[in-house]
Amino acid sequence: MMVIVALFRAVLVMSFIGAVSLNIAVAREIPSSASVVNSEAQVLGSWLDTVLSEAIDQRRASAIAVVMVEDGEEILRRGYGFADVDEQNPVDPGRSLFSIGSISKNFTATAVMQLLENGQIESLDDPVNRYLRRYQLRDVGGRVVNIRDLLTHRGGFADSFYGLATLREYDLPISAAEIAQRMPEQVRAAGETVVYSNAGYGLLGIMVEDISGETLPAYFERHIFTPLDMQDSFVRTSPEIPALYVDPQNNLPDGHSESIPQNWAYHPFIASSAAIVATADDLARFAQAHLQAESANVPDLVSSHSARLMHSRLVSNHEAVSGFGLSFVIHERQGVRVFENAGSGPGFQALMITVPDRQIVVIVLIAGSRSAAEEGEAAGLHMFEIRDAFLRRAIGDVVDSDNNASAEIELSGFAGVYRNQRRPYGTVESLINPGSFIEVVVGAHDTLTINGETGYREVAPGVFWKAGIPALVTSVGSSGLYAFLSSAEGQIIGVTPELSIDVFQRTSRSVSDVLIWAALFGFLALTGLGAKVWKSKRSTVRAAGWFGVGLGLAILGLIIAIAWPILTGANLIMDLAMTKVTTFIILIVIANIAALMVFGLTIVMAYELNAKLAGRSEQGWASLTHWTIVWLGGVGLMFVLAWFSLIGINLP
Repeated sequence: MMVIVALFRAVLVMSFIGAVSLNIAVAREIPSSASVVNSEAQVLGSWLDTVLSEAIDQRRASAIAVVMVEDGEEILRRGYGFADVDEQNPVDPGRSLFSIGSISKNFTATAVMQLLENGQIESLDDPVNRYLRRYQLRDVGGRVVNIRDLLTHRGGFADSFYGLATLREYDLPISAAEIAQRMPEQVRAAGETVVYSNAGYGLLGIMVEDISGETLPAYFERHIFTPLDMQDSFVRTSPEIPALYVDPQNNLPDGHSESIPQNWAYHPFIASSAAIVATADDLARFAQAHLQAESANVPDLVSSHSARLMHSRLVSNHEAVSGFGLSFVIHERQGVRVFENAGSGPGFQALMITVPDRQIVVIVLIAGSRSAAEEGEAAGLHMFEIRDAFLRRAIGDVVDSDNNASAEIELSGFAGVYRNQRRPYGTVESLINPGSFIEVVVGAHDTLTINGETGYREVAPGVFWKAGIPALVTSVGSSGLYAFLSSAEGQIIGVTPELSIDVFQRTSRSVSDVLIWAALFGFLALTGLGAKVWKSKRSTVRAAGWFGVGLGLAILGLIIAIAWPILTGANLIMDLAMTKVTTFIILIVIANIAALMVFGLTIVMAYELNAKLAGRSEQGWASLTHWTIVWLGGVGLMFVLAWFSLIGINLP
């Protein structure tokens, strides 16, 4: 069963979170002046240039475009690698197109604010159902989801990959049935907890279309791309639209590379969350426009009031970690305000970092990666690695390094396992996406060990810090700061890392625990394959043997069904995104057959044991003991299968 771990670590982030916005000209031609505002900016740009050049030289990415501007002055504008490896076309920040993933959410939030300003939306606190024409949310928890909830990732929706990619073209706008098929369940009350949601922004895109009467690609083109002279940007919702991308390469250790397929498109439902394609220059114009809008210099985009609201920290899971404005991630370092976003998808990563107090904008677009790096070799370039290093150099660390002392404290209350609330709920999708976990144990000398990293010290009540740990969103074990959440009674109920797009709630078991139990119970149940060695004339005994064999065969079938996609190189996450659920149906059928075998074995075992104790059966204790072991393995395995939502019919 440990083979499942490989699936858990398969990464298809259908786009997730944001970064910072820095200062660049909105004019069609970005200034080519080599002058700089100060030597610090020049040194920072030189460092960034070196880092990105080395990443290409080390084959950690196949193509990168960067634009960095301070106070309207160009510090760095450069392409690295090849947009097309076969043709050897170099990357050009003004022409090479990259998928920007979740940065698309910032465009959607901008569109919502435009509709608010022109009176088509009365208030952000209005229920979203008031403006939806094709689809209506159900009332869950006694509070209707409002527009502000969706903008700040507090809609309360489960996470899901299902149906978010497509190999065919859809007529726009999409139908109510298409929306309903892809809208996940609301699993928590709206407005309470920040948990990053692609579906929430998908619903905002539907709302923009319903209010404006325009398709989302048309709305963005007319109201954002054209006013900002973003001539090359577009929303790609169909694989029939030429990708026009940089061709992302997966660099192999043997020196060869292979293209990461782009013959698919994001489904139109999720277009508002992930589907924009842009050049570095175009994205810099957008970031610069947002920066200038705070001073009322870009009225065609949004007003100064709207811009400042979008860039203000409105919600967060804890005061010590990052929060959200309206689509932007907001935080302060050493008293310096930052608003940002980032995005990713198969083959692409995008950073948009803005430091308004210093009038800085940085755009970094990355294509390709490196797989199967040998020990000691550099792995694929991680966008948050660049983000973390840049902000440390530009501003400083999140916490002063000497601020690591605390009074004597009781640490046992923090120890435990915490599970990410951004995950599927109650569907078989939890098999490949059970949610990430944070495991906390008490370390030496008043410290905590968090996901194996030792030496976290309390720097504020419930806030623990260790210097030098980068904040990597896709690795919950990589964060220099963790803030613990308490209940009204003072009990620790959750934890959130520094770059807080999700929250982790205390739980009783981790996926590692579940897999260990799965291996143990599965082994016991597999011994049912030998249950027919025990002979008897009693019909109940013969039935017990057949139920035992059936259970063993079902467990063997589950192992094969789980291992087969890995052995054949299949990508179950991408299959789910394409609504291909054959493998999941097979697993559900086999799991439910196993449940029936356990149910049957329970009945005949209860009858036979009762008969043995009453002296009505001469069956030996050896066979009864074996069948009991098989039965215990089956019952235990049912709890494991239920944990992964394999019992019953629980398709997304």
